[in-house]
Amino acid sequence: MTDTTDKKKLLESFAPEWNPLVRLGQELGPEAVDRFLAEFGGTKPHHPSAQNFWGLLERAARDEEIRSRFNPVTCGYEQLALETGLDARQIRRIVHKEPRRRDSAREPERNVKMYNEPHEALSEIAKRYCLSVRCVLDILARRALADDELMAAVKREAGERSGVSVDDMFGTNRTNNVRESESIC
Repeated sequence: MTDTTDKKKLLESFAPEWNPLVRLGQELGPEAVDRFLAEFGGTKPHHPSAQNFWGLLERAARDEEIRSRFNPVTCGYEQLALETGLDARQIRRIVHKEPRRRDSAREPERNVKMYNEPHEALSEIAKRYCLSVRCVLDILARRALADDELMAAVKREAGERSGVSVDDMFGTNRTNNVRESESIC
C-alpha cells in the first residue's frame, strides 16, 4: 500500500472528473478518501475498497509510464517486460489500449491531440501502429495521389513554397506515381 505522500502525488496526476473519489481526495486529502472508503468501501451503492481504489490509480499511472517509455526500436515489449516484471503480452495490451483521460489540460478537446509540428503527428501514428514514419508517409501520399482535390491543394502549396513549376515537381502521369508508392511499404 502506498503512503500519504504517494497518494497525494497519485491524486494530483489525475483530472478531478476522472473519478468522484479523485475529486474528493484532491479537495480533502487522501486521508478523507481512506476514511470514506473504510466506512463505505465494498458496500452498495458500490464504492471501491481503499486497496482497490489506490491499486486502480497505481495501475493507471504504471500503464501511462509504460506507454510513455515504449519505443519499438529502443525499448520494446520484451525490454519493458523485463524492467517491470510484467509479461510481454500484458505490456503489448497496455501499450495498445487507449488510456483514460488523466489531465484535462493536456488535451483541449476530447480525443483530439494537438501537434506543434507535422513530424510529431507522424511519429505518434507510426509508434501507435508499429510502422516506420516512411510507411506512414507512403500511405498518406497514396491517399493524396488518389484524391484530386487534395492533390490540387498539395500542388498549390508545394509550388508556393518552392517556386518550382507544379508540372516539373509532380509530372503529369499520376498513375505511375501511385504504383511506385504502393511498393515502398
